[in-house]
Amino acid sequence: MRWLIAAATIVAAPVASAFIMPDQPVTAAKLLITTDACDPANNRLVFVSKDNGFDVPRLQHDPLAHGAVLRVLDHGGGAGSMTVYLASERWRSIRGGYKYTGKTRDPCRIAIIRDDKLIKVVCTGPAVTLAPPFVGAAALAIEIGSNVIRYCARFDDRGVIARNERHPDGTGTFKGTQAPPPPACLDCGNGSLDQGEQCDDSNRANGDCCSAGCRFEKSGSPCDDGNVCTARAGQCNGAGRCVSAASVPAASSTPFAASHALTLPTPRRRSAACPISRVDGFVLPSGAAPSQR
Repeated sequence: MRWLIAAATIVAAPVASAFIMPDQPVTAAKLLITTDACDPANNRLVFVSKDNGFDVPRLQHDPLAHGAVLRVLDHGGGAGSMTVYLASERWRSIRGGYKYTGKTRDPCRIAIIRDDKLIKVVCTGPAVTLAPPFVGAAALAIEIGSNVIRYCARFDDRGVIARNERHPDGTGTFKGTQAPPPPACLDCGNGSLDQGEQCDDSNRANGDCCSAGCRFEKSGSPCDDGNVCTARAGQCNGAGRCVSAASVPAASSTPFAASHALTLPTPRRRSAACPISRVDGFVLPSGAAPSQR
């Protein structure tokens, strides 16, 4: 999966018509990753991009209100991936943009998006879960908020890979420089579940339980997945499906288990478009169709 960066709207609940800004692929000056398998506290990631072709987040969807997420991965899978949340309370406005300052226990020390030309991120410690060498391209994304604005960079053979190695003592180093903007941030919306995605429903829209960034929308969020066989008053189940409100468990820190018993809603009227055997995404056994209204 090619990585992207996205940001959230200010509406209280996701809606299918939420505005999505264009992808923001950027010119990357440097990505340096150093790791130590024996002492992960020594792990470090530094990313710097200098570009004059991207937009900074605006007031209605900035990191002060919505936070951000940093994602880095190896397209080939060998070096793994990392995901770090950059909390909204750590961001502040600066001249021309925004700056994140982490506290002692935060995995990232600094993040800057400024003047339409500079992005910088520095993270240290065990949260840097990558393990060079990279097998494929090294991809980095910063998602501002929830699926509105996204910045991305990719280090591959189009740039300069100065170091990409792992040593016998358990340390590893990746250093890429001078990477041009990638052709696209990621393949979210192609209908295929790519690395780093939780879901992919063939579109880039919020409000259908699989967000514009191909992440599960929160359990209980109102939804309309466009399926005539789905109850009109639907809610997300937290696992990418739009089901009836009666079928959604209360949001909690415990992951939704597929084995939980669900109460089937009263089905909608049979029609050519919606056979009675299809109710809210469940396929009823032959001969077990519920009575119609």
